[in-house]
Amino acid sequence: MARKIEMHWVCSSCGHRNLGRHKRCQRCGDPKDASEPWLMPSDTSAAPSVTDPELLRQANAGADWQCGYCGSHQRRLDGACAQCGAAQSEGRRVPVGGAAQAPGGAAPRALMAAAPRPAKTAWGRVALLVGLALAAVPCVTCMGVAVFTDPPPPALERPVTEVAEVTGGAWTRVVHIERYRVIEESGFVERRPADAFDIESLGQAHHHDEQVLDHYETEHYTEQVPYQDTETYTDQESCGEDCVDLPESCSEVCTPDDNGFASCNTVCSGGGQSCTTRYCSVTRTRTVTRYRSEPRTRQVPRYRTEPRYAERFRWHVWRWGHDRDVTEAGDATQAPAWPTDEELAPPAPLAEGERERTTREETYAVLLRVGARDEQLSATSLAVYDRLREEPRWHVYREGGSLQVAKPVHAFAAE
Repeated sequence: MARKIEMHWVCSSCGHRNLGRHKRCQRCGDPKDASEPWLMPSDTSAAPSVTDPELLRQANAGADWQCGYCGSHQRRLDGACAQCGAAQSEGRRVPVGGAAQAPGGAAPRALMAAAPRPAKTAWGRVALLVGLALAAVPCVTCMGVAVFTDPPPPALERPVTEVAEVTGGAWTRVVHIERYRVIEESGFVERRPADAFDIESLGQAHHHDEQVLDHYETEHYTEQVPYQDTETYTDQESCGEDCVDLPESCSEVCTPDDNGFASCNTVCSGGGQSCTTRYCSVTRTRTVTRYRSEPRTRQVPRYRTEPRYAERFRWHVWRWGHDRDVTEAGDATQAPAWPTDEELAPPAPLAEGERERTTREETYAVLLRVGARDEQLSATSLAVYDRLREEPRWHVYREGGSLQVAKPVHAFAAE
């Protein structure tokens, strides 16, 4: 059966510690209100039980109510407020340590008509002013305005650059010339092209080697052959339980009654038994697969190498092939130019049926002074080459071991 103990509350006006039976501070006379919660004894097990009949009647009466006019706490046994005389029907139930609430969530008529009771401490007045100020501030998120608290993303950084001075340039233009002419080839019949002419036999020649079966040899080896065997082993199986008695542990749990008193009940846990399964060793048998080595023989083929011969030929055929290169090169003081038609002309007249074709290749480079080093920067085209030479100074950076152009120096200065 539950026993009753008495709680206490601390007056926010003078700091006096009052027993739960008192609804007025025993030092300054100020009535208790919702800002002063009920406090449980630090050691409930040492708190004395309430045995006085009058105090037991108060403890069992139910939760206190709060006056709707003056805000003071009243016992459930009281029909009217002892502070201002208001009827209990205008009051509110007082939750543990929280603010009072009227039935159905509506404020009592007396509180709606009367002025709010001033805070009992300086901190209470400050909290009231802050609450009123926050209530007057319009809802930012309700108006669709986003508030960002994270810092902005960091600015992107340019590569670390060096200043390069343009000291010159170089260019190379090459014309590769191929000639369509008669060439001589030789080989076996399967390699001879269909357009070959002047075909001449060169006689028999070694074509390839072949592996030919010579004889068989008897080879001895061992093979792992499976067979079934029976083995004995030990297994563990359940053969009962081992149990120990567990002690019972009891403690007292106290719950506030919202009226200055608390109900304390004894709660017990534990007791009974804790059991574990007992295992016993049992001898069993099972069939297992084992292996044994058995001798075997087999016939292994042996081969010999024999050369094979075929007729080899020589022939002529018309084919394109590289003949010569003609190159023009210069520096930044010279305009890039291709070799002239006279330079591209064959050194000797073409034979009947011969003709030539050309492919062209050009490379450009800008010479730079980077600090105390002379370096070269390749250009992909003549337009890029001219653009790089027009700017006397460039910002450059290194990427993957090679020099890269960033921006002209004047472009950085203009930013």
